Amino acid sequence: RVLFPLRKKFIQDGKRAVISVDKLFVDGKIYKERGVTDWLY
Repeated sequence: RVLFPLRKKFIQDGKRAVISVDKLFVDGKIYKERGVTDWLY
Protein backbone atom coordinates (compact mmCIF):
# COMPACT_ATOMS: atom_id res chain seq x y z
CA ARG A 1 0.00 0.00 0.00
CA VAL A 2 1.18 3.44 -0.89
CA LEU A 3 0.18 5.16 2.34
CA PHE A 4 2.45 3.30 4.72
CA PRO A 5 5.81 4.38 3.23
CA LEU A 6 4.37 7.91 2.97
CA ARG A 7 3.39 7.83 6.62
CA LYS A 8 6.85 6.66 7.62
CA LYS A 9 8.40 9.52 5.67
CA PHE A 10 6.17 12.09 7.40
CA ILE A 11 6.95 10.64 10.81
CA GLN A 12 10.66 10.87 10.07
CA ASP A 13 10.06 14.55 9.25
CA GLY A 14 8.65 14.94 12.75
CA LYS A 15 5.03 15.22 11.66
CA ARG A 16 2.12 13.44 13.25
CA ALA A 17 0.88 11.04 10.61
CA VAL A 18 -2.07 8.75 11.23
CA ILE A 19 -3.65 6.31 8.83
CA SER A 20 -7.34 5.55 9.22
CA VAL A 21 -8.99 3.30 6.68
CA ASP A 22 -7.72 4.70 3.37
CA LYS A 23 -7.00 8.21 4.57
CA LEU A 24 -3.66 9.52 5.68
CA PHE A 25 -3.85 12.33 8.20
CA VAL A 26 -0.80 14.56 8.58
CA ASP A 27 -0.94 16.97 11.50
CA GLY A 28 -4.69 16.41 11.66
CA LYS A 29 -5.35 17.27 8.01
CA ILE A 30 -6.19 14.74 5.34
CA TYR A 31 -3.25 14.27 3.04
CA LYS A 32 -4.31 13.67 -0.53
CA GLU A 33 -1.75 12.52 -2.99
CA ARG A 34 -1.90 14.25 -6.35
CA GLY A 35 -3.30 11.88 -8.91
CA VAL A 36 -5.53 10.10 -6.41
CA THR A 37 -9.12 10.89 -7.25
CA ASP A 38 -11.24 12.60 -4.62
CA TRP A 39 -13.92 9.91 -4.51
CA LEU A 40 -11.47 7.65 -2.69
CA TYR A 41 -11.68 9.99 0.27
